[in-house]
Amino acid sequence: MQIQNSSNRYGIVAMLLHWLMAVLIIGLIIFGIWMVRLPISLQKLKWYGWHKGYGMLRSCWCAHAAAALQHHFYHKDDILRRMLP
Repeated sequence: MQIQNSSNRYGIVAMLLHWLMAVLIIGLIIFGIWMVRLPISLQKLKWYGWHKGYGMLRSCWCAHAAAALQHHFYHKDDILRRMLP
């Protein structure tokens, strides 16, 4: 399995980042639905603070966007055009 993207296949890093984002998004949705059903308490406020600080998801999105922009402007390999349907 290749590490970097090629012209006909995504590399392992890109695939892992995409799957990580998918798992984090689904986990965030499930966690949010679970928190809504909790009674109002100090523990619920703590969970809300954790939910609000779910920075890993935002970090993955930022890394994904930065990688796409790097490919577009630095490597000039038309990755943004290939990402569009």
